[in-house]
Parts: sequence; C-alpha cells; structure tokens
Amino acid sequence: MLEKILKFLPIFIWLHLLRYSIAFLQFPHSLVRTCFVKPDLVKLNEYSNNHKFIFIYASIEKEVSESSQNILTAVRELGGFIILVTNRAEYTFDDKTRSICDIFIDNKNTGWDFSQYKRASHYIYENLSIKDFSKVIYANDSVFYLPNNLKASVSSLIDENYGVMSFFDGVGRLNYHFASWFISLSKEMFLNEKVKNFWNRFFEVKNKYYAVMSGEYGFSKVLISLLPKTYVAYNGHYICSISELNLKHLKYMSPKIHDHFFEKRDFHYGANDSNEDPLRDYISHSLAKYSIPQVFAPLLVKYCNMPFIKRDLFWNEFQSIGSIYFISSILQERVREQYLNFIKAYYLKRGFLSGAKFYIKIINFLGIR
Repeated sequence: MLEKILKFLPIFIWLHLLRYSIAFLQFPHSLVRTCFVKPDLVKLNEYSNNHKFIFIYASIEKEVSESSQNILTAVRELGGFIILVTNRAEYTFDDKTRSICDIFIDNKNTGWDFSQYKRASHYIYENLSIKDFSKVIYANDSVFYLPNNLKASVSSLIDENYGVMSFFDGVGRLNYHFASWFISLSKEMFLNEKVKNFWNRFFEVKNKYYAVMSGEYGFSKVLISLLPKTYVAYNGHYICSISELNLKHLKYMSPKIHDHFFEKRDFHYGANDSNEDPLRDYISHSLAKYSIPQVFAPLLVKYCNMPFIKRDLFWNEFQSIGSIYFISSILQERVREQYLNFIKAYYLKRGFLSGAKFYIKIINFLGIR
C-alpha cells in the first residue's frame, strides 16, 4: 500500500501546486475587485425580539427558487433572521425576495460561497454582534431542499448545547472537516477572536479549489482548534446504524459501493456466508473514502427522510445517470410535480463531468468554474 502511495505522490504534489498557482494568479484581479467593486446592501427588517438566530444563505441562483424558498420559509418559521447574499450578476430582486429575507447583499460576482459567508459575517460583526441571538448558521444552495422534515432538521441544528453543528462531516483529501454548505455556530464560537481572524484573513478569490482548501478545510481547522462540543446529524455511526444498510437495499446507494464491495470479496448473496451483514461491515471499515451525502443520498432520502439532495449527485458521478428515474420515484412522494420536473431537468442537462468538453474538465479541475 505504501509503495502505491509513494508511486503517485510526486504527481499529486505537482497537481496540488498547479491548482494553488492558478488561484495565486487570480489574486491581483480579485484584489482589484475587492477594492473597487463594492457590494449592494438592502436592509429590509431590523433584528427584533422575535428573532432567535441568524441565518446566512449564500446563493448563486438568479432568483429565489422553490428549493431556496423551502429552506428560507422553514428558517423564518423557526425565528431566523435571514441574510441572503447573492453572487449572481443578474439576480432578480423582486417582491418574493423581499418577503423571504431581512438583509439582502449583492456580492457582485466576487468569489464563491465563502466570500459570501465572509461578507455576511462582517455585517453581523459590525451591526448585530450585541443582539440577542443563539446561533449563526451558514448555508448555501448547493443542494435541493425538500419540504419534508426540513423544519425539524434545521431546528435540530439550533440546539444551544453545542458549539458547532452540521448535517455532515468528512475526512476529505487531507483532514477532517465539517460540511460547510450547512453549518451552525454558537454565538460564543462566532464571536471568538480566532473565528473573526479567519474571516479577516480569508481572501475573496473566485476559485473553487481555493474556496474548499482555504475556506471549508481552513474554517473547520479553526473551529476544531477551539475544542467545541460538536454534533453531526448524519455521521458515520448514524449511517452504519441504519437498518436498511444491507445488500437488499444496495440499489439505494452509489454504484461505487456496489463495485468496490464486490471487488473486495468473493461474495454471492446467501451463499454460505457466516456474516449476515457483510455490506455493513465493509462500509463501516471503508466509510472514510466515501462522501456520505452523495453516495448514500437515495437511501437517506427514502428511509431516513433526509430533506435535501446534492446538486452534484450526477456531475461528480456518485450516481449513474440512469438512476435519475429511480431517484425521481423516491422524490415524487415528497415534492410537487413541477419541482420534481425541475430537479430532473437540472440533472439531465448538467450530466456528467466525464462527458463534458475537454476545456470544461480543465477549468473544473483548476477551480476556475
């Protein structure tokens, strides 16, 4: 195993340096934008006693979609003060938007989600830090939010007994991290000087690789250094405790699980195997190499009432494109037909990264798109 790792280590280092170099080359342009292109901010409502927590929502949509309306409505009903930050140049700021948020910030197409998080965080530090709120939640629109069980799921992440809460976590390519597309911080954590310094240091570069490495991973590193009490809803232990995590329900998991499992063992269903649950054993020992929200999405939506599904489910080939109709049959029990058709069309139109044009693959790898 060590020889295999060392064999590919040099190219890994070069590719890693190449991606960081591209991000570095984008710094001058990003610096100019940061200095001269200022965001537009519209204050629609004041923070009041009716609000319990602050919800930052980073969006790249051109308008409030049904997915965004689902999550923002649930948050509002729970007493959230909503800061909607858009990164779409042609965003439609209409009555629907006005009715669904309290602060609207147009970030002028600067950076990725962590740039939007930074913009909203600075607004809170400057204007709301003395207000009575229990949590600051960061979320973005990289998932389709489903109406079933959504309010209860969000409510579980405003528990005041925890410093950091998230729906998912992962080992990642380098280290442990919280899934930053929905992460909840206590007020104490948010106001900690280390967290403030992170947002002051984070530079707004429109590079996805930089956003992941310096944003998601960097933010998690800062949070973990503060030794908070943490909670992750769909953690590895939770996945391995699902009763449907077995060969009978293998179709509800990524084809990657199927391929890897049968490559690892000479196993035939029901053929004199002393272990009644070999798939569960395999997953419990191999979970670190899988992205839970993508690999187990159909299983979690079907049997655990998970109220969201990732938008990159097919793009990064966690699911086969043929399973779109299988997943649609699960979703049709939970969403309106019009919303289901929108989700289906999105997946089919976007397709697979492997099927994209060569230049798309290159700029995707470099983090430019």
